Amino acid sequence: TGMFFPGPYRVPAATFALTCVFSNTSGRTAYRGPWQFESVARELLLDISARRIGMDPVELRRRNLLRQDEMPYVNPNGMPYGDVTPLETFEHALKLLDYDAFRKEQEQARAEGRYLGVGTSTYIEPTSAMMPLHGTEGATIRIEPSGKVNVYVSGGSTGNSLETTVVQLAADALGVDIEDVNTIQGDTAITPFGGGTGGSR
Repeated sequence: TGMFFPGPYRVPAATFALTCVFSNTSGRTAYRGPWQFESVARELLLDISARRIGMDPVELRRRNLLRQDEMPYVNPNGMPYGDVTPLETFEHALKLLDYDAFRKEQEQARAEGRYLGVGTSTYIEPTSAMMPLHGTEGATIRIEPSGKVNVYVSGGSTGNSLETTVVQLAADALGVDIEDVNTIQGDTAITPFGGGTGGSR
């Protein structure tokens, strides 16, 4: 999460510290997107900064968001960025919102004693491509004497339907009935090496 903290912004220098602990009772994976926390912290800091310097928070982001022509890019904490378009995507979202018109509507509402809010948040989410070890997944397929198929994978489902996907893909590739395919996941004694489930993979 510390590596993600600069987000989609042009940040020249950054650092972070962390403490690792070992436990035999940890969960299988982080619960759906730990980068939410860095996004909330970073985006609130940007909003606070914009207020302090008297600048529209959208303009502050515009001035600091990375552009497509700056790719590839590595943030100061070592996170590589490839085919991303932070500024261009941000501008597209503002156009869909018609941000300038909304700001005028906001001023008019405030004059009438009503308060309308608007906020933006931008972030970069990693994919498995930038995680060398975690970008690898093995699978072993065994056709049993009964004709049933067992698919062994290291990753365990964490709400991303891995158990369904593995079965569907194997049944389709082998041309067998889906009811005849079973999956065994996460048993390190019998499944092949793999990075496991994570990073939306």
